[in-house]
Amino acid sequence: MMRSSVFAFMTLLGGFALVACSVPSMPEPREGAALFSENCAVCHGADGTGQGALAWALETPPADLTLIRDRRDGHFSRTEVLSVIDGYQRLEV
Repeated sequence: MMRSSVFAFMTLLGGFALVACSVPSMPEPREGAALFSENCAVCHGADGTGQGALAWALETPPADLTLIRDRRDGHFSRTEVLSVIDGYQRLEV
């Protein structure tokens, strides 16, 4: 029962995240921290390490977002990351 409630909540939250990052309403970089806090931190943690409050409820642990640049030889592709957020591709971090 608890997992299904968490799944429903996460699905709803994911929908909001997709709306937040759609092309017509693409956020400015300065808005990123607020959007992350509102839509992502619950799973990825406030520091982005994947230790958010609901991380325990997910079958696949949230990615440690602090490693994206390290695993790509210092490169951080905004387009690639947004594509993952929008669900177009899966990013191994």
